[in-house]
Amino acid sequence: ETGVVVTSTPVKSLVTDKDAGYAGVVLFAITDGNQDVRFDINSNSGDIVLLNGLNRENTDKYNLIITASDLGKPMESATMSYTIEVLDVNDNVPQFSLDTAFQLNVSESAAIGTLIGMVSANDDD
Repeated sequence: ETGVVVTSTPVKSLVTDKDAGYAGVVLFAITDGNQDVRFDINSNSGDIVLLNGLNRENTDKYNLIITASDLGKPMESATMSYTIEVLDVNDNVPQFSLDTAFQLNVSESAAIGTLIGMVSANDDD
């Protein structure tokens, strides 16, 4: 199931290049941390978009390495770590520990308040 991507700062706002002309044009790339190809980055704007669904129960955080490169000669570049946290959504149903119906026998002489059984369930959220 998909979750929510939490990012607070656009990549482009974190980069400056004081050069003029092509040397001042900055292009962006995800250069590490995207092994399962969940994200893409617009090379011009730096906008990061979701390509594949997320599941917080599997991965709660992604640490991407973003590279900003200019078009100067020689080309200059810088890298930064960009963390994306996945918020959980209620996408799993509770599961009883027994998959089938359970029968319990209780003596009619059992005292009031006697523990006669216990059930348990788990929810992966």
